[in-house]
Amino acid sequence: IYLKAGYAYIGTTKMVEITMPKIDRLSLSGASQGEVSGFRSSDRLEFEASGASSLNIDDMKAGDTDFEISGGSHVSGGIEIAEGIFNISGASSIDLEGYASDISIEVSGASHANLANFSVSNATVKISGASVVTVNASDTIDGNISGASRLTYLGEPALSIEMSGDSTVDSR
Repeated sequence: IYLKAGYAYIGTTKMVEITMPKIDRLSLSGASQGEVSGFRSSDRLEFEASGASSLNIDDMKAGDTDFEISGGSHVSGGIEIAEGIFNISGASSIDLEGYASDISIEVSGASHANLANFSVSNATVKISGASVVTVNASDTIDGNISGASRLTYLGEPALSIEMSGDSTVDSR
């Protein structure tokens, strides 16, 4: 979807509503805003938000799901997924509620991941560059934390975490 060339779109809000039976991928860029809700699938799903974009996810279920969030973008909402891969960088953030069996999360560049209300069994984390992650894990948390970053965890998981560079781990 794009704007037709040759027209002035100054001072207007552009809004598009799309209804469809299935979604495989949603990509937002360039300070875009998006909302996706109500989809139910066991298929793989990909979300990408870059360039100060904002995405709200509401009442979704999906199979394995990838989140690529960069450039000051923000993703929030509720989703239940099979497994999740989260890559968050460049002062971006994610704030989710829901469930996944296992997740892998890499957070860097002063980014934030609030998964306190997103229950998982197992989490693998890589946190760097003054980033902050909160994860709610029941079984295990493995990974690396460096560069003045912080991991806060909920639950009583077994921990196997390497730390360096004035980083911290605490429970809540």
